[in-house]
Amino acid sequence: MQDLLKGLIFLLQMKFGVIANGIILVDYLGNIFSGIKKIDFIVCHLTLVNLVSLLSRGIPYSMMRLGVPDVLTDVGCKAVIYTYRVTRALSITSTCSLSVFQLATIAPTVSPWAIFKSLVTKYILYSFVGFWIFHMCANSTIPLTVGAPVNNTIPQRAVHLGFCYAIFLDYIPEIVSTMFTTGIDYLNVTIMTLCSVTMLVLLKRHSQQVRYLQSTTQSVESDTCDGHAV
Repeated sequence: MQDLLKGLIFLLQMKFGVIANGIILVDYLGNIFSGIKKIDFIVCHLTLVNLVSLLSRGIPYSMMRLGVPDVLTDVGCKAVIYTYRVTRALSITSTCSLSVFQLATIAPTVSPWAIFKSLVTKYILYSFVGFWIFHMCANSTIPLTVGAPVNNTIPQRAVHLGFCYAIFLDYIPEIVSTMFTTGIDYLNVTIMTLCSVTMLVLLKRHSQQVRYLQSTTQSVESDTCDGHAV
């Protein structure tokens, strides 16, 4: 009963996530006919990988919790886990790219920001091809370490994931693999944080400049009015 309840709750959460991402994706795809912008492409890519990530992990997990036996075959396990890991990594990278592009959008056109602005706006879309290749290669060992349980039995040195199992590598390769994947995630989060802080600084500086110009304009207008009055 508890597994059934967890499965229904997880299925409901996945449903809301799929609907929300689907609405965003359809809305931005509608802009294609009016000329899609770079930021529209980034958001479309982000919502698409989010959808694939949700479905690839959510559907098998929900079916397993609802009591469906033998949810996936061995090949299915390898494909689903590999797809989930790649799209999850691409989701984080796409979010980071969106932050970088937003920073480039509001960055001033003076040096050295002009160089950064030019490079980002010119190569941001090409970089997504590199992201796909990188993450597909980085997770290429996943199909070798996961599989479907046979008669609810799993190999030694493996952890049960519910509908699949994952085999632990030797100690050193496991540590290197974990440090590499988590390092990439932390790098993306660090870049996003730096971009957010920089955008706040730039917006605050711009706000101060606008206030200064407004106060200067009001002061000049006040002096002009006083001169006419005299």
